[in-house]
Amino acid sequence: MIGKIKRRVQSYLSRRKLEAGLRHVRGPQSIDLAPDAAGVVILAKDADWYLADCIDHHLAVGAAHVVVIDAASTDGTAAIGRRHPNVTVLATDLPLALYESGLRTAAARRVFQGGWILFAEPDELVEPPVPLDQLLSYANTSGFTAVLGQILDFGPGASVADSYPSARAAASCTTHGQEWVAYGDPSSHLDWFTRLNRVPDRGVQMLAGGLRKLIFGEDPVLTKHVLVRNLAEVDLMSHPHCAGNVTVADITIAMRRYMFAGDWQARDRAAVSAGTWEHGEDRQRLAVAEVPGFAFAIPSPQPWTGPKTLLADGFLYASNTARASLELT
Repeated sequence: MIGKIKRRVQSYLSRRKLEAGLRHVRGPQSIDLAPDAAGVVILAKDADWYLADCIDHHLAVGAAHVVVIDAASTDGTAAIGRRHPNVTVLATDLPLALYESGLRTAAARRVFQGGWILFAEPDELVEPPVPLDQLLSYANTSGFTAVLGQILDFGPGASVADSYPSARAAASCTTHGQEWVAYGDPSSHLDWFTRLNRVPDRGVQMLAGGLRKLIFGEDPVLTKHVLVRNLAEVDLMSHPHCAGNVTVADITIAMRRYMFAGDWQARDRAAVSAGTWEHGEDRQRLAVAEVPGFAFAIPSPQPWTGPKTLLADGFLYASNTARASLELT
C-alpha cells in the first residue's frame, strides 16, 4: 500500500513538473479534433535541418494541426515553427534524457482535445496507405486505439550528402537485416510497456535491426505506436516507441526516417557533447564511423515507391478485413 501511494505521488509530481516545464510560444493553445482527425506532436532539438519538411509532409497527408516542442534549440527550430499558421510552438528546458516521453504526452494533452495523436520525430515522415481520415475512421469503427508504424531508415544521398533536399530525393532504403518478432516479445525490450495492450490480430508484428544494425551494430526497435487515440484512459506515450492500455489495429503503416540526411556525424557529436540522450546509440555510431575505411554502404538499396509497394511486399501488414474495408488490393 505504501509503495502504491508513493508511486502515485511521484506520478503526480512528475506531471506537475512537465506541465510547468512547457511554455507556450505561439499558435493556438487548444485544438478540438474530430474523431477521425490527427494532431501531430514533434519533439525537436536543433532540428532545423529537416523540421520544415516534417511539418509540411504531415499537413499534406491530412493532419489537422502540428505541435512543435522546442527543446532549448540553438538553431532555427523555433523560427520554422513560427512560420506555419497550423503550428503551435511550445518550449521546454527540461532534459530530454529524463522527460522525452512525458513531454510529448504533456504537450498532446495540453493542446489537443479528442481525435488522435500522431507522434513523429523531426526526421520522420509517416506514410499511410490510404487517406489519414479514412484510416482513422476505420480504426474508430473497429475499436482500435493505436496504429503501429514500421520504420525504414534511409541512407545519405547518393551524390550530395550534405544537401538536405538532394539527400532526401536521392535517398534509398533497405529492408535487409530486419528481424520480425511477435508483438510484446521480450526480445524487443518493450514488453514492460506493451504488457497492458491488446492485439486482436497476431499478424501484427514488431520490427528490429535493419540499416543501423547492419552498418553500426545497433539493436534499434523499428516499430512505433505512431497513431494513438486521444482518450483519457490511454497512456499516450509510456516509452518513445509505445503507448499503453491500447488496442492495436490490424494494419501497419510506413514511416520514412532520414536521420542520416546531411551531416549526421556533426549532429551526433553535438548530442553526445550535450548529453541529450541516454541510449548511447549516437556514441556507437560515431565510434564505428571513426574506424579507418568506414563507408556508409547500403546493401541492395531500394528506391522509395510508396507504402502500397511495401504492403504488397509484406513489409507492411493488413488483415483481410482491413484490406476489404479500406479497398487495399
